[in-house]
Amino acid sequence: MRAGPCSGARGFHLTGLLLVIAGSALLASWGIPRLLAPRLEQNEESARRHLEMLDGLQQAWLLRRSWPASLLELSTRGLPGSAEAAPPALGEGWLGGLEPAGRVLRGGYLFRDGWTERQPAGVWAWPATPGYSGRRVYWLDYATHRIHRVPGREGGGEPPAGPPEVGELQPLD
Repeated sequence: MRAGPCSGARGFHLTGLLLVIAGSALLASWGIPRLLAPRLEQNEESARRHLEMLDGLQQAWLLRRSWPASLLELSTRGLPGSAEAAPPALGEGWLGGLEPAGRVLRGGYLFRDGWTERQPAGVWAWPATPGYSGRRVYWLDYATHRIHRVPGREGGGEPPAGPPEVGELQPLD
């Protein structure tokens, strides 16, 4: 009787299996960041658009009031001068996403007021999961109506309660 083509073979050799696993890991380490890059860019663009919207709402608020509104005020009140029953300026989506700590999660980014002594000076925006939902940290300055990058804070973690130091700011390109 002749032996078949698979006689003596008992499955994969350990070295062959390790080579397949190493090759798969190498392909994943090369491919996954490339698959995430468009999503990171979209999340960062969405964060900048949200900050632009907040700046517009803040400017409308300041036409009738002498102090800037917090995210909580924009989430629960209509714009000044509107009817009593006006919907909140930010709508129900923002109100439902406001955490007790004053943070809002939108599009992979967290948003929170940056306070001076008694009023918000601007809004922070930072990735909820640095490296996966975004890379950049942004600051919307209510005084100048400009959005800045804050490169020194891009390693992760929640930004401070107040505004950033002047030297930390980098204008958007």
